[in-house]
Amino acid sequence: MKNGRKSLWRIIKTLNEEGRLALFIGAGVSMGCGLPSWKELVDKVVRDAWHSQPLVADHLTNGTNLLAARYAKHKKGVKFNQLVHKSLYAGDIEISRCVWAIARSGIKQICNFNFDDLLIEALLTDGTECVSATPDEPFEARINKVTIFHPHGALPRFYKAEELDSASIVFSEDDYHALYSDPYSWANIVLLSLFANHSVLFIGLSMQDPNLRRLIDTVRNRGFRNQHFAIFQDPTVGKAGDALAEAKGQKTLIQMDMRSLAINPWFVDSYDKIAEILENIKVNRN
Repeated sequence: MKNGRKSLWRIIKTLNEEGRLALFIGAGVSMGCGLPSWKELVDKVVRDAWHSQPLVADHLTNGTNLLAARYAKHKKGVKFNQLVHKSLYAGDIEISRCVWAIARSGIKQICNFNFDDLLIEALLTDGTECVSATPDEPFEARINKVTIFHPHGALPRFYKAEELDSASIVFSEDDYHALYSDPYSWANIVLLSLFANHSVLFIGLSMQDPNLRRLIDTVRNRGFRNQHFAIFQDPTVGKAGDALAEAKGQKTLIQMDMRSLAINPWFVDSYDKIAEILENIKVNRN
């Protein structure tokens, strides 16, 4: 297993050195900074939207996340983004070792499915110039700068109310429907381009987003054979008896699923290991 890990490190670092590595990050990365998981964020938004009707909130949070988000969006109207923003940054926030490692990795193309701007904050604090790209505004790609793509939109920590109200985010069921139905949407074009031109390292993503999976298949079926990698926490760690047997089955399913997408799964003992991986593949670009 150790040899396998060393081999993956070498492959990914080489891709980074050659400028052929892109990074896709999800809620698992932001959680280390004190932000909520996707489900926790939806629950917070729903409970705040129905704060005077806790039984309704209980019912909605026990159902499908995207449906619950849709109902909350309909209820709050133009102030919905403010509610999401409040729920997103409700806890104590500190930039994690993992986010610092991403900022210092030398990876130039980063696709951030989270709404927060903590990675941009880390890059700027470290003196690294970067471009933030969202569906809201046109942007010009710069070869010598890190580009952070936000395909689902962004709600920066220090945005004011009017800025939040005008932002576009993908959060509820209808938002995802709009994304799926438009093959030429900003987000889809960005993702297709990254898949076609880079190898991708996925971190903090469940890999169950149907649009993401559809685009991975689309590029693969068009003959692009770039290597991709996804890091998961090993579900067997700390398990014994029947729980271990179940966890082994879960791990096998993840392996089967990733290989069906032609993605190399990489299991780690804990999320703390992710920062170590990123530090090992770091490339200094002056």
